[in-house]
Amino acid sequence: MTLIELLVVISIMLLLAVVAIPAMRPALSTRQTREAARSINVYLGAARNRAVETGRPVGVEIVRDPNLTLAGTTLYQVEIPPPYGGDTEDTRVTVTLLSFSGGIATVQATRASGIFSGGLIRLGDQVQFNQQGWVYTITGANVDANNYVRSSPPAGTDPDGFPLTLQASVPGSFVMPTLTAVPFQISRRPTRSSTSPLRLPSSVVVDLEFSGTEATNFTASTADVNSVTILFAPSGNIYRVVSDEVTGRVIDPIYLLVGKRERLPLAYGEAFQAEDGVSNLNDLTNLWVTVNSRSGLIVSAEMAEAAVGDIQAARLFARQKQAMGGR
Repeated sequence: MTLIELLVVISIMLLLAVVAIPAMRPALSTRQTREAARSINVYLGAARNRAVETGRPVGVEIVRDPNLTLAGTTLYQVEIPPPYGGDTEDTRVTVTLLSFSGGIATVQATRASGIFSGGLIRLGDQVQFNQQGWVYTITGANVDANNYVRSSPPAGTDPDGFPLTLQASVPGSFVMPTLTAVPFQISRRPTRSSTSPLRLPSSVVVDLEFSGTEATNFTASTADVNSVTILFAPSGNIYRVVSDEVTGRVIDPIYLLVGKRERLPLAYGEAFQAEDGVSNLNDLTNLWVTVNSRSGLIVSAEMAEAAVGDIQAARLFARQKQAMGGR
């Protein structure tokens, strides 16, 4: 073979390689999406098993990409710590009403006795006094840089964490007497466990615009910026969901759309980035990972063909798999 012929052969091979690379990209992207969906399925299952083993709620926190809030890119296993009522049995608080307006009662809790450690409770944790009555949310306190309430000394005044400001939604006929030196129980929010996080490939995301329950998506407004947390109860079913749009117990299945970063808009309500303008909801190579709220069953399913924006039709196969109890 002459030098010229050799150069011609090499040129043809290089040309074929260049042509083949774009054809390989969809297959690689599809494989990454399927592997990510499988990993998410396993990670959720591990949290469910952990809840059953420990007898305490355990779940998964889906963290949004700071530069693309519609994208869930990292998953952490989280646990709810045991309720807290002070370091000593004699820890007590005195509760007084500050205001009552528009169905919202605002109260103040000051420490009456006992020891209260710092770094254990945060703003947003919930409190019940004397094991009865309304459940209040901590809205104000002297906190550290991580929003944990600071500790208080065992005697004297409370220069650190206390007093606490708390609020509860109560009926219009609400009348609250001062509660003097009563015990309390604080239900703490989930904290990340020592389990290694699950980081999705850079091209794959949980599309939070189309993920959610039957009634509500996890991203339903431009204001949704916080993580999405799915908690399993010790019985294996869903304990509660915590997100900007869905907070509390749910009875519908939870749908997570595992799709591609390039098919996300830069912000909620904007055009999709992909050149073909197709969203993750209409990409048939994407997958759903769903959780049955009543049983905790976790299944993966293909995307169903649907009209643009028809999320219920796109979830058809996922609903069918949940009904059949498939994997």
